[in-house]
Amino acid sequence: MPAIRTQLETGEVHHHGLTYAVYVERVLARIAARQGYDLPRPAAVETSLIGAVQAFVVKGQVLAQCPDCGIEYQLVFTGEPLFMCSVCWNRVLGGLYRRVVLPEEFGKVEAAMIEVRDTNRLNWIPPGSKLVGIMRGEPEQAVAEIVVEMGVRVREEGQ
Repeated sequence: MPAIRTQLETGEVHHHGLTYAVYVERVLARIAARQGYDLPRPAAVETSLIGAVQAFVVKGQVLAQCPDCGIEYQLVFTGEPLFMCSVCWNRVLGGLYRRVVLPEEFGKVEAAMIEVRDTNRLNWIPPGSKLVGIMRGEPEQAVAEIVVEMGVRVREEGQ
C-alpha cells in the first residue's frame, strides 16, 4: 500500500529542502556549464514580467513547462516560483528567469489531493493554461472541480 502523502511533490520536497537558488547553483548551473552556457543566478538578474508559466499537477508533482521549446518540465519551487529551461535557457526572454504562477487557491488543490492515495489521479491542469508538447490537450479543471473530483472535504483555515 502506498504511503499517505502529506503534501504534493514540489522542488523543495524532491530536493530535500533546497531553495531554488541552491538548486540553480547545484543542478542547473552544472547542466549549463556542460552545454557551454554561462547561467546567470536568479539574484543577479531580473525576472521577466512577461512570459510567466502556469504551474500544474501531474501524478502528484507540481510542474511548470517551458512554453517556448515545450520540452522541459521542472518541479516548481513554491517558495521561489521561478523557471529557467535547461534546454533553451529562456532565450526568447533574453535568458531572464520566468515567474511561475500558482493560483491563489493552490492550497485548496493540495488539500484535496493529499488525501488521495492513487497518484495516477493526482492531475490538475488549471483553466487558461497554455501547455505545449505532450501536455497539450489535457483537460483543464477549475479548483472547485478538482476538489469535487477528489471526493474529499477541504478543510478551511482554522478547522
